[in-house]
Amino acid sequence: MLVAEKLPFLYRVYKPIDMSLMYMGNVRILGKSPLTILRNYINRFLFKVVFVEKKVVISELYDNSKIFVKLNDQASASLLFEGRKNDAVADRLVALSDSAQCFIDVGSNYGYFTVVIGRRHPEMSVIAVEPNPQLVRLIRKSVYINSLSKVQVVSAACGDCHGEILLNVNENSSGVSYVSTINSTNKSQVTVDTLPVDDLFLKAYDPTDARPVLLKIDVEGFEVPVFKGASKLLASKPIIVCELNKQTYNEINNIVNGFGLSIYKIDGTPVDHKYLNSLGRKNVDVLVCSPELLKSVT
Repeated sequence: MLVAEKLPFLYRVYKPIDMSLMYMGNVRILGKSPLTILRNYINRFLFKVVFVEKKVVISELYDNSKIFVKLNDQASASLLFEGRKNDAVADRLVALSDSAQCFIDVGSNYGYFTVVIGRRHPEMSVIAVEPNPQLVRLIRKSVYINSLSKVQVVSAACGDCHGEILLNVNENSSGVSYVSTINSTNKSQVTVDTLPVDDLFLKAYDPTDARPVLLKIDVEGFEVPVFKGASKLLASKPIIVCELNKQTYNEINNIVNGFGLSIYKIDGTPVDHKYLNSLGRKNVDVLVCSPELLKSVT
């Protein structure tokens, strides 16, 4: 895939518009941010109709690190235009790395957190796991260009066992690619290896270090198998940031409760049934850790 030397003209024209909408997104009406919603609709349209150049560009992030991203992928919008993921969850995850011994990035996508945390803590062991072969190649380039010698990139999907699974790749929005057990004639479906998170944990974990392992899970609905393959990691009392919804909460909660862990909102407040009922089928980011560890990270 060709690499553009700089952001193309139309992208540079739109960049200040996107940033303005992002900063004004703090204005809320009835609990919602109309400008953020507008920005998302505009980006969806532009990456479907206008921003269709099948090239890769090196985008500079807020911390002066660099990352390879595709120009025609909506998932790269915030990295192209703002140089960061602008939300409280992203900031929280990066801050949590300050108290961790290592970081495992499951569903790394373009490797944003791998690069930012790897650069923030150059002596920390970091493992990026991504099943999309195209994105794996870009992550490896980003790791190389930033001289992140302690970062390992694994081309696989995490699950509850070793094997293979089908990955449905969305070329225009890699963030919504997902794994499936159903075969189809879709040309964007590829077969990828699976492995348990515990395999990665055992490579990175130092039992003599009292600090917890930090795990990020972003796997578009495949969270339960990931947790089922993480018993050794869960027993070590890690800090986990992941997505769940009303449908997956009970099963994930039962798994983590068995290891003395609880599920909290990203700000550290408890998750209750009223909150879950308000979600419907919506995914929400949560924090998973022990009550004792929560006190030290909030």
